Amino acid sequence: MKNSIIIVTLALAAMCFSSCGSQKTIATSSVPTEECAVLDFQYGKNVTAEEAKDIAEIFAVSFHPSNYKLTEADRINNEFNKSGYRPAKMTKQQACELGRRLGVKYVVIGSINKLMDEYSVDVQVIDSVKETTKAFEGKAFPQSEYSREMDALARKIASKIE
Repeated sequence: MKNSIIIVTLALAAMCFSSCGSQKTIATSSVPTEECAVLDFQYGKNVTAEEAKDIAEIFAVSFHPSNYKLTEADRINNEFNKSGYRPAKMTKQQACELGRRLGVKYVVIGSINKLMDEYSVDVQVIDSVKETTKAFEGKAFPQSEYSREMDALARKIASKIE
C-alpha cells in the first residue's frame, strides 16, 4: 500500500513538473522577437489632420501581430524629426528608410480619403529591408463606423504577417 502511494505521488509530481515546463515554453514563445512601426497615415483633401490622427490611432491600438512588438510613437516621432520627412508626403522608399533607421522589420503606412460621409482607407505593411509589400488591405465604410471598421482592418492585416 505504501509503495502504491509513493508511486502515485511521484507520478503526480512528474505530471506537475512536465505541465509547468510546457506552460513556460508556451509563455516564452509568444514574446515578441522583432519590431513593427505604425507610421502616421497620409490623408486627402476631405480629411482633417485630426480625423486622420484618430483613425490611425485606432488602427495602431488594434494592430497586434504576434511575434512583433510595436515601436513607441515617441521614438517614431524623434526619427521623423531627425529625417526631415513629413508623414503626409512620405514615399514608400522614405518609409523603408525610416524603418531601417528605427531598426524595425516592418513599417505600416496608410492613406485615408473621404467622399461625402464615407472613408476609404488603404493600409500596407512593408518590409523595410527588402522594400516589398508584405500585406495590403483596403476598406471603404461610413464615417459613423470608422472605429469598428479600423479595429477589424487592423486585426485582419495583422493576421497576414503572423
